[in-house]
Amino acid sequence: MRSTFTIILLTICKLTNLFSATLFYEDFEKGQLDSWNTYQSWALDSREVLTGNYSLRHFVFGKGGESYISHSIDEIDLNAGTFSWRVTLSNGDWAPAEDDAFGFWLCADTTDLSAASGYAAGINLMKNDNRLTLVRFQNGKPVEEILKTQMTWDEGKTVMLQLSHSPDGIWHFSYRDKSRSSWSAQYETEEETPSLMVHTTGAYFRFTAAHSGQFWLDDMVIDFENTLPFVRSVAGLSPNEINVQFSETMTNEALLAEKYRLTNRQGEAIDIKNIGKKEDYPAAVSLETGPITDWDLKLAVNSIPDEQGSLSNDTTITFQFALPARIGDVVLTEVMADPSPSQGLPDAEYIELFNNNGCPVTLNGWKLHIDGPEKELPALIIAPGSYILLVGTGDSTLLSDYGAVYEIPGLSLRNSEFGLSLQFLEGELMDSMHYHNDLFNAEKQEGGWSLERIDPYRLCGPSGNWMASVALSGGTPGTANPNQYANPDEIPPQALGIRVESGQQLSIWFSESISAVPDISFPKSDFQADSTNVSNNNQIDLFFPEGTFQEGASYRLHLSAFADECGNQAEGGDYDFTYRFLRPGELKLSEVLFNPYPDGVDFVELFNPGPDAIDLGGLYLAARDGSLALKQVSLISDVPRVLDAGEYVVLSVDKESIISQYFTECTECFVQMDKFPSLPDDAGKVVLLNRRMEVLEEFSYNHSMHHPLVANESGVSLERKSFSWEVNEQNNWHSAAATHGFATPGYANSTMTEEESVAEWLQIESKIFSPNDDGYHDRLIIHLSPGEPGWTANIRIFDTAGREIRRLSNNELLASASQLVWDGRKENHQLAELGIYIIAIEAFNTSGQTKSFRKACVLTDRIE
Repeated sequence: MRSTFTIILLTICKLTNLFSATLFYEDFEKGQLDSWNTYQSWALDSREVLTGNYSLRHFVFGKGGESYISHSIDEIDLNAGTFSWRVTLSNGDWAPAEDDAFGFWLCADTTDLSAASGYAAGINLMKNDNRLTLVRFQNGKPVEEILKTQMTWDEGKTVMLQLSHSPDGIWHFSYRDKSRSSWSAQYETEEETPSLMVHTTGAYFRFTAAHSGQFWLDDMVIDFENTLPFVRSVAGLSPNEINVQFSETMTNEALLAEKYRLTNRQGEAIDIKNIGKKEDYPAAVSLETGPITDWDLKLAVNSIPDEQGSLSNDTTITFQFALPARIGDVVLTEVMADPSPSQGLPDAEYIELFNNNGCPVTLNGWKLHIDGPEKELPALIIAPGSYILLVGTGDSTLLSDYGAVYEIPGLSLRNSEFGLSLQFLEGELMDSMHYHNDLFNAEKQEGGWSLERIDPYRLCGPSGNWMASVALSGGTPGTANPNQYANPDEIPPQALGIRVESGQQLSIWFSESISAVPDISFPKSDFQADSTNVSNNNQIDLFFPEGTFQEGASYRLHLSAFADECGNQAEGGDYDFTYRFLRPGELKLSEVLFNPYPDGVDFVELFNPGPDAIDLGGLYLAARDGSLALKQVSLISDVPRVLDAGEYVVLSVDKESIISQYFTECTECFVQMDKFPSLPDDAGKVVLLNRRMEVLEEFSYNHSMHHPLVANESGVSLERKSFSWEVNEQNNWHSAAATHGFATPGYANSTMTEEESVAEWLQIESKIFSPNDDGYHDRLIIHLSPGEPGWTANIRIFDTAGREIRRLSNNELLASASQLVWDGRKENHQLAELGIYIIAIEAFNTSGQTKSFRKACVLTDRIE
């Protein structure tokens, strides 16, 4: 047998400085481990050997753990030539289990293998599948499986491994079980190998107590054949910097300016101002250049020696100057998820990307994520200020007239809701958006319209930066969006609400995505959450021990300051909440439109009689089938939506449709639901449910309840006359008045019964007034006389177009007799225009009684 030695020159070619050598050979026949590092857990075994008289054996028994052994070799760049490795490995009469792993370190950058970067071949080094695998390590941690063979390691195996690596990044891997006469097929893969200085070889064993001391190695060989260095790649780093990547580490001649000549498409030279090296990339140099305005370039590189003295050939590389894209360089600008029915564009889904940078950028290493699944993007280059379209298989021809189109195999988008993100390499988020059908009005929800980004330069808060396309064709693929404008987010986030979901779960909603979870504490209670879950960065779910929250009890929560993704800061503070469920009578059905206009939609109006505000989040609207079972149970809102005492809210699937067909005093008094129960035109049931699916109110309607003089019931709602009467009491519902447009969505019903005369409650002094300070009828005086304390009033002033111009009272507590004054000014303190105005008064008390009045007045300039 041969004895240990480090380098043997086999061939030398003096003309080219090429050589081949055995860098390391160890057959352990010398019978000692003096030159090895951390060998205390290892020994030479002369009884159970793999070949010859001695084999290296792990020598710890009766306990579990990890062991390393390493040996230095002469330092050389992994990419300086072709390396080949051979080794024999063996385990005892045991099959590797989940806690077992072993392998041969081909090369490492330090003798401390627990912290080394390099490559190892073995079993369970990264995944516990007992498959023989080549793995790349970074700082002692496995980071990538380079090549996995089909061999599954089981008990009592002795296997010879043979691997090689070329400067082109090609790995070969084969093996032979000593019980067999032939080698396996040769496995091959290509890797863009990072620069690595080979310094060490060795072995690793992770073991249980049962398997300790049962791992052997023998006949370790590392051969090397030097090759000529070459330029591996040329690429842009910054607008004035070019990276030249050699196949291996070069001498300092690579820093000489005369070794390079950079020219543009016309052959004009571009000045190279400086050349430098970076410690992290020893095989690369960076060229600092003058201004680059032409993207098609040529770089001539003269012969340069590597550290072994081999000269590279003179070479000229033609390349397109492009920068690696950073966050904000390439953004999502348009998404067509539901192209049918077409408004004029081809029937094809597409995702549009835009280059925000002033230079070309490359998408090399980028991935597109659609919810969970990812699609690798081609290493394409996007010119500055230009767009590209990503489409599914076969759709590139449909959109070829709209610019650069690239097919992504298997690309498919849902029509309703999904998350879309662009990520780089190990998951760095470059851009994202959340597609949701609610961003379209009802007409456009049917399909054929894209979502378009408003401001491509706004890189935060995507939820407020997208809208449905206004282009007549349904979208603008490959061109600027028609509604593109500067749209900065300057509004701080808000805590929308807090809800106790159960005795152990609490949820907090925010108005938009927040940058980080704030500190959450309970000043009056010693509560500690067991776990926290964050959804879409705008909802926090806290989980506590069972029974933490008691039904009917009130609590206080404190939030520290928090900010949105754009950095807008909110102060935080204390928030009071109660664990309770709505009970019957606390929320009323007020109005139902079950037979809309042909192009309209159904709606249901609710009223909060007070005295407390109500969260509509988590409540449901439903219908009943023929057997009276609940059907089409539809969530009103999955996020908090507060309805204050004395306020109305309209539920539908299309707010804009209702507003376009009816007058409303409150365009904010709408909740657009994702789904809505079907309300037949002849008869049906409307059921309002709390979060426990308990019935709060149920109305059985019939078209015969309309007034006999209503000739056409289409578009006419049924209004409740009194909230103090039972919901299904005879004569408590009536057709909405024609004088009010056949419906009153969002404000008091036209048929509301007044149990007392308006005159006893309300008097208006100077219904015609002139706020010109001439001393005569300068103010409108409103006298309210409920006759008892405990009433609360909201008083608003509307113009004849239904726009609220002034709020005189907002949940103001009244005395037995109260007086309020309108000076004729709007909310902005400017005098209102001359004309007729409506005074809308809504009042309620703690007993659930409500009053609603409408009075007209005239604002003029002079009263004769």
